[in-house]
Amino acid sequence: MPHLSALRPWQQALLVALVFVLLSVAATWPAATDPAHLSVVRPTENDYRFNLFLVFWGAHALLNEPLNIHHTNMFHPERYTYVYADVLLAHSLLMLPVIEAFYNPILTYNVFLILSLTINGTGFFLLARSVTGHAGAALFGAVCWAFNPAYFPRYQQIQLFGVHWLPWLAWALWHWLSPRDQQPDQARSSRWAVATTVFFCLNALSGSHIAVFGGMLAASMIIYFTVARGLWRDRRFVGGTIAMTVVIVALLAPVLWPYLPLEQVMAAKRGETLNISNSSLRPLEFFSAGSHFYRWLDARFGWPSVLGGGREPETYGFPGIVTLALALVGMVWPAGKRRADRNFWVLCAALFVSLALGVYGTYPLLGKLPVLRLIRVPTRFMLPAVFCLAVLASFGVAKLVERIVNRNARVALFSGLALLFAVEASHAPLPTFPYDNAPQPLEQFLAEQPGAFAIVEFPLEPRSVSINARQVFTSIFHWKKILVGYSGWQSDENLRLVAGIRDRFPSDECLDDLVRLDVRFVIVRRDRLETSFLEAVARQPRLRPALVIDETVVYRLQ
Repeated sequence: MPHLSALRPWQQALLVALVFVLLSVAATWPAATDPAHLSVVRPTENDYRFNLFLVFWGAHALLNEPLNIHHTNMFHPERYTYVYADVLLAHSLLMLPVIEAFYNPILTYNVFLILSLTINGTGFFLLARSVTGHAGAALFGAVCWAFNPAYFPRYQQIQLFGVHWLPWLAWALWHWLSPRDQQPDQARSSRWAVATTVFFCLNALSGSHIAVFGGMLAASMIIYFTVARGLWRDRRFVGGTIAMTVVIVALLAPVLWPYLPLEQVMAAKRGETLNISNSSLRPLEFFSAGSHFYRWLDARFGWPSVLGGGREPETYGFPGIVTLALALVGMVWPAGKRRADRNFWVLCAALFVSLALGVYGTYPLLGKLPVLRLIRVPTRFMLPAVFCLAVLASFGVAKLVERIVNRNARVALFSGLALLFAVEASHAPLPTFPYDNAPQPLEQFLAEQPGAFAIVEFPLEPRSVSINARQVFTSIFHWKKILVGYSGWQSDENLRLVAGIRDRFPSDECLDDLVRLDVRFVIVRRDRLETSFLEAVARQPRLRPALVIDETVVYRLQ
């Protein structure tokens, strides 16, 4: 790191990207030994399956039916079901080559983790280098962010882990908001506006949580630096910012506009059943982290589990001793001409921490704002808070290095900090689960059937998350329509429809309704159903066996 500043800026970025590829492989080890079959998440996890479904659906729709991207195959016959959950279209774009080449969910997920960490770390390095003016400090801050013990455990939730476009957005916007005397070339300045637009859109299409984080950070940067740097006097800047906003809205509206009519209904329904105090950041969550070191610390000394009286933490909110200590150094050490920049990240970190506190902070007030209501778990605001703390940690490292003239002392400082962080933040080796994710004979049979139609599977339970998540996931191998779905939102109409079919099947009246729903095949899992039900199905002349696989029978509906 002490020699990093001797390289050209593009060489620094390339070297940092290579470093993060290697660090990412090490952090997710041993998945790299067999990335096509070793899953770092238990394959039966419902959210894991569903997020993969969303990534694959985006890739499928972009290549085959882009005009119908909002209408997934779940919750048939309802429309706009893509926005029932996180729109992960940016992840689909990123993984499109891997999906098309291999169509392997486990491989797709493992490659995504490597790419996400690499893009994330490299973007953070560019941001921190611009903000602090020190390449070595920027690299250390990037490592503190990408492998932070409060962030990295989110690798099991790509709708929260895939925040890799956020530092790129902040980096481009920081340059767009730089004083005019630092950007005398109008064409160069306009390029930052274009870059900000691109990265804002990519960030917004990475999931609702990440879209909110990026939107709040961008709005805060624009307000703060416009006032602090007097940019409101620059007509070209004001006009460019307005034009940039209009373009962003025009680009995102075709994808995200269905959220608008759903947002109020979803927020109201969640508000009826969600206790915000249970998802607010409490002392146990704030002092909990997911790395091996902090797990050992808890097992050995009972800290911080003693704060919860034996209760398991709902999430991890502690950014780590190294990151927090360096951030405190960056906060209190005089920042000189970069004081205004440093103060912004202090204020931004305080804002996100106050939101993460839930009922104990500003969430009861700010959480009522439109769109922000989509964040139903306030503790998740600790992710952007840790992001801001990592920027401040870069300031802290830069200040420490400024005070050390001796080269060997600098090397010792970087090496010592790196070793301490490696000890407290290590998660490897990750638990892995061998899994054969090739399509089974049932999925192959359905994929071979021509036309677009629907299927229904029994047992049929509208609220069975495990059964429905499995059906949603396996549908990526045939893309036929299914009546059930898995999401944070389920309409009352779908609940009534599925329950009605379950209660009346296999009557002729029910089969008539299935025909109207364009159902062509009925799948019966015989080992999970009662004998009386199976006998009734066998007596129904309109159901003809089309395929038998062990205890699974596929009936063709006449």
